[in-house]
Amino acid sequence: MRRPVLILGAAFFVSFAVAAFVIQRVDASQAVLSIVGGALAYAFLMGVAIVWLARRRRGTAAAERSVTVYLTRHPRVAATVGRPISVGGIDTGGRLSASAGQANIHVPVWGPQGEATADLVMARVDRGWEVLAAELDWHGERVSLSGVSGVGSP
Repeated sequence: MRRPVLILGAAFFVSFAVAAFVIQRVDASQAVLSIVGGALAYAFLMGVAIVWLARRRRGTAAAERSVTVYLTRHPRVAATVGRPISVGGIDTGGRLSASAGQANIHVPVWGPQGEATADLVMARVDRGWEVLAAELDWHGERVSLSGVSGVGSP
């Protein structure tokens, strides 16, 4: 997050320097320069907020994609609910944010043979998310999704 903020700060600093040079050349008052500086400062703060929100949203979207890929490719999910597999809306409740370390989530999954709920334990490793443990709740029966050969986090 530091790099985009530093680049944004440099861009606003250059903008202020150009504005100050132009204002000095046209003999405008210092009050005009202070208004321009204040406006640029507020714009910089808004830019930082946008960068922060975009980064936070991008981290959540990547985690949601990981969950969807994991569940749609898992052979036990396919054997339980059938193919094609549909994954319901993943309500992370902010638990899969860019700053979180571990999250427990519940995801609805359905196919031609019925509906189930996947219970996943995910951990943030480096810049991505990995599924540590997973179970499928199929009509009260717990089907373990962990430890199946060839299936892991994308």
